Amino acid sequence: MRKFDWKKIAIVVIWIAMVTFLYKAGLITTDASKIRRILLEHQHKATIIFMLISVARIIVFIPSAVLIVLGGTIFGPVKGFVLSMIAMIISESIVFFIGKYYVGEKANGYLYRKHGDIMRLMEKYRDKFLVVGMLCPVAPLDVICFISSIFGYSYRKFVTILIATHIPFVTLCSLLGESYEKSAINKIVIISLLLVLVFYTYKTWSTFKKELKEA
Repeated sequence: MRKFDWKKIAIVVIWIAMVTFLYKAGLITTDASKIRRILLEHQHKATIIFMLISVARIIVFIPSAVLIVLGGTIFGPVKGFVLSMIAMIISESIVFFIGKYYVGEKANGYLYRKHGDIMRLMEKYRDKFLVVGMLCPVAPLDVICFISSIFGYSYRKFVTILIATHIPFVTLCSLLGESYEKSAINKIVIISLLLVLVFYTYKTWSTFKKELKEA
């Protein structure tokens, strides 16, 4: 008799419960101004609401940067940073476990057709590509996290790389949110640093792709 896999069941139940709550509360939206208004109107519950939206953002395709900046605006840079990092770890862990426990290698064919470049880059460069992919603000993070799970990464290694690579990005976005209605100079400096991060990681990504084509 086949045993129940309680890990799989728990992930499904938690995910369904979270999405149901957000839907009933009218929070399944891509409108950042609406989310901001709701958070300001319910300040006593703002932390919980923000965390739930941040964790469930992949359902409605809200870019993580939007919510991180919003967190800095509403909660300040320190609390915004902490909440955004926790939400990032939870949401990407869910993606990782879905890939590891539900899909696994069965998705290889589809992923090679849909994200062939990323699959081949991960195959060749492994940790180097995973670090650059997670560090790059414009890279498809959810796809990279999903793919890392089917390449046999342990959860400990995955989450360590996730945290280490996102500290700079989340810090800058949280500070940008905090300075949103304040100093224009601060905004210019922070945006400039974000652009440097994007340029460096994108250039490294392009170098990997070029080397792969020449191999």
